[in-house]
Amino acid sequence: MPEPRPEQLVEASYPPDTAEEPRFVCDLCGKSFTGLPEGSGLFMWTRGSEVRTEEPPLCRTCASKLILGAYRVYEDDGSEE
Repeated sequence: MPEPRPEQLVEASYPPDTAEEPRFVCDLCGKSFTGLPEGSGLFMWTRGSEVRTEEPPLCRTCASKLILGAYRVYEDDGSEE
């Protein structure tokens, strides 16, 4: 295998260990928060035959409210098996 020429070499760098946590903005309340989202919404739509999705980030409070609200709707559905 031939030796690479200096112009072919690429220097790799890694982020420092003290990198800041990622910042997000909650899609429901608009509050900014650090760290990973506690949940996400789900938008689905079609464009022609293509199905597209988007999962916007949610803060802990809004993710909890959304999950509990969905659970209540499911429980109040009234359908019995």
